[in-house]
Amino acid sequence: MFKFYNDFSNQINNESLDTGQSQQEIFFEKITSYLIEEGVCNDAIYPRPPFRETGYQFDGYGGDPFEDDNRLTVFLIDYSFSESIEIMNLNTLSALINRGVNFVSKINSREFRVRLEESSEVYAAIDYLSKKVNDLFQIRFIVLTNKELRIRGEKVKMPIINNIKTSLAIFDIEKIIKLEEGVNINEEIEINLSEEYNESIPVLSAHLSDTPYRSYLAVISGSLLSSIYEEWGNRLLEKNVRVFLQAKGSVNKGIRDTIDDDPAMFFAYNNGITATADDIDIDDLPRGRAITKIKNLQIVNGGQTTASIYSAYKNKKDVSKVFVQMKLSVVNPEKSEEIVPLISRFANSQNKINTADFSSNHPFHLQIEKLSRGVYAPQTGDSIRTTKWFYERSRGQYQDMKNKGFTFSQKKRFEAEHPTRQKITKTDLAKYLNIWKYKPALVCKGVQKNFVKFSEDIDSEWKKNNKKFDETFFKELVAKTIVFKTLDKLVLSKRDSWYRGYKSAIVPYTLSLLAWEIKKSKKVFNFAKVWSEQSINYDLQDDLIRIAEDVNKVLNDPPSNMPGNVLEFAKREGCWEIIKKKQMQWSNKINQYLLSEDEIKKKKQPKKFNPILIKKTDFETLIKNSQSSFWQKLETWINTKPDFELSDSELILLRNALGIQKTFKPNSGQSIRLNNIYERALKKGFPEKL
Repeated sequence: MFKFYNDFSNQINNESLDTGQSQQEIFFEKITSYLIEEGVCNDAIYPRPPFRETGYQFDGYGGDPFEDDNRLTVFLIDYSFSESIEIMNLNTLSALINRGVNFVSKINSREFRVRLEESSEVYAAIDYLSKKVNDLFQIRFIVLTNKELRIRGEKVKMPIINNIKTSLAIFDIEKIIKLEEGVNINEEIEINLSEEYNESIPVLSAHLSDTPYRSYLAVISGSLLSSIYEEWGNRLLEKNVRVFLQAKGSVNKGIRDTIDDDPAMFFAYNNGITATADDIDIDDLPRGRAITKIKNLQIVNGGQTTASIYSAYKNKKDVSKVFVQMKLSVVNPEKSEEIVPLISRFANSQNKINTADFSSNHPFHLQIEKLSRGVYAPQTGDSIRTTKWFYERSRGQYQDMKNKGFTFSQKKRFEAEHPTRQKITKTDLAKYLNIWKYKPALVCKGVQKNFVKFSEDIDSEWKKNNKKFDETFFKELVAKTIVFKTLDKLVLSKRDSWYRGYKSAIVPYTLSLLAWEIKKSKKVFNFAKVWSEQSINYDLQDDLIRIAEDVNKVLNDPPSNMPGNVLEFAKREGCWEIIKKKQMQWSNKINQYLLSEDEIKKKKQPKKFNPILIKKTDFETLIKNSQSSFWQKLETWINTKPDFELSDSELILLRNALGIQKTFKPNSGQSIRLNNIYERALKKGFPEKL
């Protein structure tokens, strides 16, 4: 654990020095990105700076509570700068929670709000949340710490705030390790119906003896379903078409009207829910066979039905007369990853987006992963080492590959070839691609919503033409990543001038605006230039940051018919329409990154192959008189081509050729072999001539 802690702390410190962000902010962004992917929260917004006063603390919130079953998520950070792992005990934890509770209790207090700077992100957050607080069903505190939690089984007593129940989730260094490694961090869902709810679920068997699962038809009451959902929330929806395709608690008007007007007919009108479990206990009761215990219940279809019934329950509606049919499949945990996504997919077949089943095993992800493992990035500056951009199609993959069976020297070699800063996750990919498709409002709606729409679009594109997702596509993806990360850092560097926050909106809108302006000019951005240089020059940087400042002004001045909160304004398509119409002036500096239609056609023309002189004496002389710099360029180019195969002896010969004119004088046979390598390279597009 100490080794991980030390590496993790160094990584955060280095990123802090590189970006100018605080360690706490980088820690927050890193851990919450995992939590969003894990389905723990929908969003994570970090107010800059967070609120810390005696007796009060507020380090972020989980976005719109109405999109999370009327639950407000509040983040509290306890970040240690110690060189050794510190302990978080019950007293420390309780004090932290109390500070968070005190802050949330003041959200509706005007007296408290006037103490805050109106231009601060904390003020904007309180102003936004104060309009939601009266409709909350629950408040959840999520503690993020790099300390080790030790509370010896004591239970943390959570208070009730203004008649609203509160809950707690803690992510300490042990859970962070699991998050980094892609290990499931959630405790098992154990539901003891008879003891906890004094109820059971009538059930009929519906399976054969030789199937890899057991199927049952059951009927569950609305009140029991609501009580279970109140306890476990979206944990019950984790496997609803796997990644980011969970139901999000929207209330269906038809379901609501049936509950209000004719609850006894609910069973007849509603399609019910489809669920899975790892195991169940069935007892013979006086009323017949019934389920009394369920392990790891998952509602894979019917999230909206569940959320709508729960909403009625929280609004004091009588749901005791509501009965819901449930198709329950008990799947062996060893087969769960294989079978449950299929059950989920087919159960959701009426929903267009869910037919994509966009798991990490989708062929698109596999293709991008394959390209990332084979394509070398060009060497830049004085660097003599070649690197790769690592595509992490499933969480924890990078860490797993780095640690799996490697010696110390092999691990260092892996880290050098795949630097952490050159890792791209699938949600990063969705963000970068949608920005260049002129969808900044969608990107600002958060990781989940953006990824869902991306999944739908890219699945359709894959089915139409999967050949276009080739090496060029991958290099353009990396180029888009480089442009995004560069502007992201530039915006942060303006803290002492115009930047006051909301980078998550400024950067997407600025880059989408760049893409839009290029489209209007009927030109194409030269991603190949960014790829070859692995950076963008200062001219383009100056233009981007200048336009970003103008974009920031628009975002901070929403019209009266738009939300006053910057982040909410940024989610509206109307915001994008306003920014597009602002006629922001790009300078001629961007022209060096633009290609005309003629230039594009020229680049697409196949290169002519001009073989070297055929006479033996000619090419022997040519090679003996060549420069070592030429062979260095050839070796570097070959390293970027995973399909260019060299034997071990050819690799050694090519390495020796770096000493031509100094330490190496090729004989006739070596000249022939070097000439053969050169001719093969020319055929594959090597641009240099001897």
